[in-house]
Amino acid sequence: MPSVSAICHTDNMEEDTIVFHPQLTKADALILEGLRQDIKDSSSSNAETATSAPTARDEELLRHLQAMNDPKDAHFEPSVTTNWDIDQIKLPLFLEKTVLRPYIRLARSVVRVETDVIMLTHLLLYFSTTIPSAIFLFTNFTWIHGILHFVMQFSYMGAYTLLMHQHIHMRGVLDKKFAIFDHLFPYILDPLMGHTWNSYFYHHVKHHHVEGNGPNDLSSTIRYQRDSLLHFLHYVGRFFFLVWADLPIYFIRNGKVMTGLKAGFWEFSNYAFLITMFNLHRNATICVFLMPLLLLRLGLMAGNWGQHAFVDDVDPDSDYRSSITLIDVASNRFCYNDGYHTSHHLNPLRHWREHPVSFQKTKHTYASQHALVFHDIDYMMVTVRLMMKDYKTLARCLVPMGEQIAMSLDERAAMLETKTRRFTEEEIQKKFKKQSSLPINLEQNAYMAELEHHKRTSETIADIAKDVIRLLEEEKETVAVAESLTGGSIMAALTAVEGASSVCRGGIVSYNTGVKSNILGVSQTIITKHGAVNGEVAEQMAAGARSITTLDTPTTWGLSTTGVAGPGTEEGKAPGIVVIGISRAGQDRAFGPFYFPGDRDAVRKASVTKALQQLRELLRDRDHMEERP
Repeated sequence: MPSVSAICHTDNMEEDTIVFHPQLTKADALILEGLRQDIKDSSSSNAETATSAPTARDEELLRHLQAMNDPKDAHFEPSVTTNWDIDQIKLPLFLEKTVLRPYIRLARSVVRVETDVIMLTHLLLYFSTTIPSAIFLFTNFTWIHGILHFVMQFSYMGAYTLLMHQHIHMRGVLDKKFAIFDHLFPYILDPLMGHTWNSYFYHHVKHHHVEGNGPNDLSSTIRYQRDSLLHFLHYVGRFFFLVWADLPIYFIRNGKVMTGLKAGFWEFSNYAFLITMFNLHRNATICVFLMPLLLLRLGLMAGNWGQHAFVDDVDPDSDYRSSITLIDVASNRFCYNDGYHTSHHLNPLRHWREHPVSFQKTKHTYASQHALVFHDIDYMMVTVRLMMKDYKTLARCLVPMGEQIAMSLDERAAMLETKTRRFTEEEIQKKFKKQSSLPINLEQNAYMAELEHHKRTSETIADIAKDVIRLLEEEKETVAVAESLTGGSIMAALTAVEGASSVCRGGIVSYNTGVKSNILGVSQTIITKHGAVNGEVAEQMAAGARSITTLDTPTTWGLSTTGVAGPGTEEGKAPGIVVIGISRAGQDRAFGPFYFPGDRDAVRKASVTKALQQLRELLRDRDHMEERP
């Protein structure tokens, strides 16, 4: 990393103070150059207007980034190794033709996403070094070998953890024909890399992304002064010594008893395994399992502290304002674009190679939302600088966007310091509206729906539809849709995705209540008694969609929408009230009622977005179908 003095020479961050590390990924270098140009442009115009709309330069950069990820494009570039981009790998022509190119062709057919050749590269590395070394230590232990083994594992931990980060969000990284190995390899490698079995999945996917650094997040930073060493030690210590109990208790308290029992089972099973191995060979177990475990847990919490240290005091519930983006070598070249943490929170299912694309596509939203983007610093060093209260260095590493461009270095440092202040319980109750418990009334549901809609403005309906189609394809499942107020827009979004024909069975627009009852099988008694906009109707619409589209095999999923698009009230319900239904093999659930503000078009668009998001969430986490509100 270049010295701090190389980063900024004046109190104003000018375009020539941006540091372009020679090992930046190609995507990061392009993104950073675009931001540098934005800063330069702002010198001759108002900073806010200079970053308010895409330019031709932005659009060209976006097309280039998208081409790099598209296997059908001539500019497609798979990731093969962490150290070099593919065009930087220089081999003798003979080796390139006989080794590199055949390997890439083979690997692209093995991994789930064709960009991810690097994941097979890493798995081959781990199985050819880590496992033989560990076995040898248990048969012929020496302390020199033990320490060298630990050093090797230390060098692997970051990349492996972020490989597993992709694995737990996508439920695998290899092609479905290798599903058995894809499912089993974490049970072999996790303990060797410091992980306990399945804990990362339960804590990160089923807990952290549900709570989003909010009041009920066990890894939340909001109750801590984020530049206090004492508070940091308390934060790490609690996770270190109590996560084994805290996580299962969290699930049980939130009505997810089975999930809590599973989380506890896997944690204690891993401890039993470690005790067994310790009794078998104490010294080897220390080097192979215990030292990686202790180091990784420290690293995970130090990293999470850096990721969520800066929380906006005005809108702390916003993903743009409670997480940060890093454009640096350690996070993005070696750890699968982990620096794009805001992008990840906006869409946890977004593929790691798509983060730069998403950032470029929505960077003007980042600017308008006062998001924080840093460069030439990683999460660990963010945490270290915070412990040193070195806000000047952090300000130098900030890449200003929007209104931040006009700030002096001192003003940026002061701004960053305000975002590390701990929240009082009174402030938490006032400013954090998202809670882990399911909403129990219309007012709560309405607020949460509106908040969710605004929070995800950068995620398009097309993005969500692509995720839904991909998840259905992976499980070889099908979907049918019954729409009322959305008028076929959900099916239009799904069928716009290439390959949708293999999973989309069909849909029906049931504006009229007679269509709901006569074709979809919704109870006329329920409609007469409660109206068409209620949970039971939504459930029966979703089940009816599955029923009428069943062919030689049943349709797996049914999705429905019913509500009031406006402008007037219907059945005594205000415009913007929406209920979503989802059905799967005898399990029917209604979500809502939600309230979406705006005119008729805005309500319909928000309803499509929410319905697809809800289906995507259930496709990711099937247990939620069984956990009733």
